[in-house]
Amino acid sequence: MKKYISYFIMVLLLGFTFNYTMLNAQEPEEEEEEGEEYYEDDEYYEDDEEEGYEVEVLQYWQEKYEVELKDVLFEDVVEAIIQAVSEQNACAVIPSTPRINDEGLQKQTIKSDYCIFAMGDTTYRDMSRYSVLSSKETRDHTCLPFIPGAKWKNGRVAYKFLVKEIDEETITIMLKNAEISGKDEIVTSKVHFWESNGLWETITISRIKEILEVE
Repeated sequence: MKKYISYFIMVLLLGFTFNYTMLNAQEPEEEEEEGEEYYEDDEYYEDDEEEGYEVEVLQYWQEKYEVELKDVLFEDVVEAIIQAVSEQNACAVIPSTPRINDEGLQKQTIKSDYCIFAMGDTTYRDMSRYSVLSSKETRDHTCLPFIPGAKWKNGRVAYKFLVKEIDEETITIMLKNAEISGKDEIVTSKVHFWESNGLWETITISRIKEILEVE
């Protein structure tokens, strides 16, 4: 009888040892799966960078942007600007009344409201993409503020265009460097303003040309 009891206990111990060994053998596989998921996240952000998410310092920055257009109507240019800006999160545009000089040439100012382009958990990251960032190269510029502990409500951009007829065949669009702003809700409880790095202006001008079907 004692012999059978000993044999039974031995079988139980062997079964327990086998199950424990198999369980430990499976754990590295689970860690590898988690690692693969994390690697996929890394690849996602690397893809963003390859698509131009990270903008080189002052790569697009200009004090003002000027485009010369030939053989287009003044009214069409104004409409193209309004459309291009309005497409950015349904941003409101405020055109002034056109002025006409003694030679019959028109001039008109077009301002945008604050166009919101960043909200939520990625606000600071999205603002960084379009902002002048602090560095040795940008010490003379107004840069995106770094505020430890800040909670940014949103990121906004505002435009100011001047459309001007030079002669019967030529119209120029002048766009000042856009102003970017955002509100920190916790640390300073203030709206902060700084310079665009020029990427929004470049994108907007490209869209205006696309609407007008000019190069």
